[in-house]
Amino acid sequence: MNISMHYDSLTPRRALIVAGLVFLALGVVGLFVDWDSSGPFRLSTGKIIALLMIGAAFEWVAEVLTSETKRPFTKFFAVVLTVAGIVGLFVQDWGVTTIAAPWEALTYLALGVLLGLSAWLPRRFHDYEWATGWSSGLEGSSRVTTYR
Repeated sequence: MNISMHYDSLTPRRALIVAGLVFLALGVVGLFVDWDSSGPFRLSTGKIIALLMIGAAFEWVAEVLTSETKRPFTKFFAVVLTVAGIVGLFVQDWGVTTIAAPWEALTYLALGVLLGLSAWLPRRFHDYEWATGWSSGLEGSSRVTTYR
């Protein structure tokens, strides 16, 4: 694989939207499905609320914030989800929460890798903020630098 290859379709915005929808879907499913310890996910009431809040936060960040803010946010959660996925494969009970191996851990790992790829792979174009047409990657063309 050529590392200088550019990826046009995988942006932090799109990755955050996908990850947010996955978290929201897991939270909504958790409201109606009662998985016990033998299920693919262990969703307690606290974890359901956390999944819904994280999913909503991902969607909000993806649609509202600028790319200068999305990229560090995406990198941070890429590391957090990847570590949670890897550790969750080996340690199911963390004391505060439990991760049902392997499906729940693999879900976190896959979302962490998706977010990481979107944040660290080089791209040929720049993100555009929702409904503004402003590019966040071009020098002097971002709202952040223009209105200072």
